[in-house]
Amino acid sequence: MGELILCQHAIAANPYYIDALSLNIYSLEELSYYIYHNVDLMEEEFFGEDLIRWIREEVKDEPLATELSKLREEQAPLQLMTSRVLTSNAYLTQVEIKDTVSAVSEYSGLSKSARRKKRADALMQKGRLTDAIYAYEDLLLDEQTPRMLKGDICHNIGSAYAKLFFFHEAALYFESAYQKNNRTTSMMSMFYALWCDGDEKGFEEKAKEYHLPQGNIESVKKIYSAAIHSDDVNNFSESLSNLKQNEKDSVTFEKALNSIVSDWKRDYNRLCRV
Repeated sequence: MGELILCQHAIAANPYYIDALSLNIYSLEELSYYIYHNVDLMEEEFFGEDLIRWIREEVKDEPLATELSKLREEQAPLQLMTSRVLTSNAYLTQVEIKDTVSAVSEYSGLSKSARRKKRADALMQKGRLTDAIYAYEDLLLDEQTPRMLKGDICHNIGSAYAKLFFFHEAALYFESAYQKNNRTTSMMSMFYALWCDGDEKGFEEKAKEYHLPQGNIESVKKIYSAAIHSDDVNNFSESLSNLKQNEKDSVTFEKALNSIVSDWKRDYNRLCRV
């Protein structure tokens, strides 16, 4: 999990698989670590029969499994079951446990749609863009999701597509977002996406349709120009030129360039992973 965790309880021979993050855990301490860092992914279904069976059979904590099973039958609040797991081991401090339980309580008090959106937001923040898009789109299909919230969801889908360089798709979702939430941010994001996509005709048509002031049009173009001529871009171009000059051997230069491209591909594939 990226850090050393001292486990005072039994280490499971067979891990418990957490589908939300494609993660295997082997101890109650690791379970506490997961809950502490992923409050936004917690829901009542998390403490299901499979997890309780794993605690009983693999971790060998019969009292905890029995208590969780009883709480589940009584449909106890999510924060109560969370507290019982976190206090079953010494991974978190009392303050951390209190803060985590409080966060779970606050989270569970949100509407179902708001909770699902926060989970999708968390996927976005973790860089799991494709997963986030799927989660957002499921919310859009839910008739109980408020129209304003659907607009914000569309905006976030547009942002995810923009990060993946699908600017055409991003523009469509930003426009849909504006039609639902009437936020200027969503409308302007649509124009940025269109310009980044190189769709000048579409940009001009939408500018007329939405009566975009000339000042805003120039602002979009100016900000785009500043981005492609930023210090980061210029420094990269300069570094690439220096590399080409220093590596007189074309084969060596090609290997170095391929290494850079491979890094880009790896980062992009990470963003696209499901």
